[in-house]
Amino acid sequence: MWRWRKACPALQAKTSRPQAAHQTLIHLMQHRPMATETTLTLLAIAALYNVVVFCVYWLDKDAARNGEWRARETTLLALALFGGGVGALLAQRLLRHKTRKPPFPVALPTFFAIQAAAVSAVLIAPESAAAALDAVLRSFTGN
Repeated sequence: MWRWRKACPALQAKTSRPQAAHQTLIHLMQHRPMATETTLTLLAIAALYNVVVFCVYWLDKDAARNGEWRARETTLLALALFGGGVGALLAQRLLRHKTRKPPFPVALPTFFAIQAAAVSAVLIAPESAAAALDAVLRSFTGN
């Protein structure tokens, strides 16, 4: 992370690690458009992660049918929250798993919608997405 100090003028001053990471991320999103290969690589990683999430939900459904060990609900929700919204929602709909148990009927479509909006924003308007991310991170760090 510190190697970006020379490339990013905002990092020339002394900053803490969270501030430096925040400033580096914003600088990269604003000033370095992603190459097509990078974008495709990130999309492939996201797709693979969603396949893994789908499989975890599938294994949990199978375990429920057989009365075996189950994955924690917090684990299933965390997998969906951290980028696996598509895989979790597909598993819910296709496998009919966690369709009635709160908070899954509300949480999974919400995670999917938020993740789809974020990806769309980054692909359509990276500068605006960087500004929005900057505002959110500033609200968390108190700057």
